[in-house]
Order: sequence, then C-alpha cells, then structure tokens
Amino acid sequence: MGRKDEIRAAVVRIAAEFGARGVTTSRIAAEVGVSDAAVFKHYGSIEMLIGATLDEASRTVLDLLPDPGKRTALERIASFLQSLLDLLDARPGYYRLLFQGDLVADSRRLAGKLELIALRLQAEMKNLVLETVGEGALRADTDPDRLAMALFGCVHAACSARMLTGRPESVRQAGMAMARLTIQGSLT
Repeated sequence: MGRKDEIRAAVVRIAAEFGARGVTTSRIAAEVGVSDAAVFKHYGSIEMLIGATLDEASRTVLDLLPDPGKRTALERIASFLQSLLDLLDARPGYYRLLFQGDLVADSRRLAGKLELIALRLQAEMKNLVLETVGEGALRADTDPDRLAMALFGCVHAACSARMLTGRPESVRQAGMAMARLTIQGSLT
C-alpha cells in the first residue's frame, strides 16, 4: 500500500469514528504517522483528498453491482444489497462519507460529487427494479423510483442502527429483512 492509499484509508477510518466533518489534516497525519505537510504533498487540499476518497468509495460500491449472468434481476438486487451492507459494515467510513451528507455544507464540488454518486446508484437500482418488473417478478404497477429509493432507505436504516447501537452483526440481517419486506409488497 502506497502513502496515498494509506492516507485515503485513514480518511475512511477517521470518517467512521468522527464523521466527514471530523476528517482533519492533523487527524490524518497522526493516523498515518506523517506531518500535515506530507498530507498536502500527496493531495493539494483536504477537499482534493476527500474527493479522491469519495471516488474510491463510489467505485468500490459500483463494483458490487452483479453482472446479469444466469441470475434474475431480483436475485441481483438481493446480491447487491447484501454486498453493499457487508461493505458498509466493514467500512463504516464509506457510509459516513457517501450517504450522510455532512460534506455538502463545506464544499460545492464535493456536494456535486455526492449528488452524482447518489444519482448513479439510484439509476442502477431503478434499472434492476425495471428488469425485475420486465421479468414478471414484480407487479407491473411497481414504481421503480420509489422502490429503488425505499431499498436504499433500508440500507440507511440498517447502517444508522449500527452506528446507534454499536452492533455490527445486525446490519446485514436488519437491512436484508427490511429490504425483503419492502419488496414483498410489489411481488407478483
């Protein structure tokens, strides 16, 4: 792992503990064991560093989207949600950076980046829902936007519960239980 990777990993760990607003140059430097100047040597500003970390996090999340292969769209939705919950459980800093939105007030650039990530994830989930409707597994009157939003709401609820209770083992189970109940009303 190179120094840039170590610095981004420190951002994720710090965000997990203190939230995105708690990511400071001095905390990063202390976590990595370098000077503040060394952090700026690799990334010109804290905004550039957090932007690079967001890019990494969004690529990681989007890489979880399963290829169609031989699985149905409904199976791919379940697989994506399980993988996403596992990832966010393993790296709660990703959740705090990508989904809590406390970066929005600090930077228009980062707010725009977060909005694009959210739109891309929403579009991917909507496409999976549309495929599921097309396969006949969901009712034809299912609103793909609302169901996609509700499924991400299950992820938010499970991750928030983890943060509040400190029980990581419950994230995947709770998130998937909520997602199953959410989808159940639309099944054919």
